[in-house]
Amino acid sequence: MIEVAASSYDASIALLCYNQENYITEALNAILNQQGVNLEIIVSDDGSTDKTYEIVSSLVANYKGQHHVRCIRHSKNLGFVKNFCETIKKCSSEYIIYAAGDDISNPDRALKIVDAFKKSGALLVHSHAVCLNEKDEVIDRNYPLKLTGDNPSLNTISVSSALYLGATGAYSRELFTKYGYFEDKNLIEDLVLGFRAVLENRINFVDKELVRYRTTTGLTSKYNLSKSNYCEFRANYHKRMVSVFIQRLSDLKKSTHSKNQKLARVLKNAIFIEKIRMSLWKDNLSFVTGFRKFPSINYCIEFFKYNRDVKHIR
Repeated sequence: MIEVAASSYDASIALLCYNQENYITEALNAILNQQGVNLEIIVSDDGSTDKTYEIVSSLVANYKGQHHVRCIRHSKNLGFVKNFCETIKKCSSEYIIYAAGDDISNPDRALKIVDAFKKSGALLVHSHAVCLNEKDEVIDRNYPLKLTGDNPSLNTISVSSALYLGATGAYSRELFTKYGYFEDKNLIEDLVLGFRAVLENRINFVDKELVRYRTTTGLTSKYNLSKSNYCEFRANYHKRMVSVFIQRLSDLKKSTHSKNQKLARVLKNAIFIEKIRMSLWKDNLSFVTGFRKFPSINYCIEFFKYNRDVKHIR
């Protein structure tokens, strides 16, 4: 069990940024202008090579408000997951609100999230968002919302690759003290944290748009990809999903569902299928070569899907 000293803040906000000089001013000002709560704000720059850190440093140096603010700069790029974990470790509050360096939080976001934590006893709180395109025009919502009910199906959630909009996420430290921080830098953090919260059945959804979410500029946005590297993207995505399911299986063993062998088999099968998908997109396997490596009906199914999808790539 990881021990953390009690904090005098209502919540901590972890704002992560990397090469977002065009957006960080608006993102950080939105955090500095949070109302109705006493906040610890930690801005973590993951080794930006543009002017992101200089902008952050100037804003923090000139800030005269009520919140406690500090900025961190990594000398080299750690990658999103490692930066996320290192920043969470530095937060002192029980409630930790994630913020991206290109998104804009409403002035009452922190207040509503803290209120939701206290009233519900949740370990994960998330909300709706206003989605913006590359021109900052409002577009239709295009994010998953599988964690809005009181009792989401554990079997369904365990193999899901989309749970909630991570940009709106906030977490109780208990999700880390009980299950630990992430060692694998390849995984997708919101898919793991969402699963942990479902294991504990302690989730709260705020049915309000608390974030203006830029869909095409984020650190992990698929829209930054060209068709020429689509195969590499797919291979890397399935590699990350392997890591997600391995972590979910590990977390299952630490939960009250640890004796659920059926669920464990489901997760092991998901790991196997993602390894097939990763190999197909990475190595462009022939059917015979792939079947020798993965002798199962699952391989036949995934090979058919791969060939269907790859025909659409120019």
